[in-house]
Amino acid sequence: MICRLPFESLQSFGDPHELIKDENGKEVPFGLYRFNQIIKECYLISKNINTSYNDLMDITPKEKDMMLEFLNDEAKKQEEMFEKQQAKLKKH
Repeated sequence: MICRLPFESLQSFGDPHELIKDENGKEVPFGLYRFNQIIKECYLISKNINTSYNDLMDITPKEKDMMLEFLNDEAKKQEEMFEKQQAKLKKH
């Protein structure tokens, strides 16, 4: 017999009780959606900072979120520079 603490939740983020809409408008279980989102985030970080996917399994969620924020900021800066260069070329 398993003894559980009174405050212990029997649900994990993978429980399919809550349905949400994904990017395509399809209803999916929250756990599946979040799992796919985490995998995608780790892939994007790994691809952009040239580190292994396995190394990312050792970072905290806060570190992951900060890396994604840094990558997003950098992408915005590069897009702004590209737009400025395009505007400059159109003037000439």
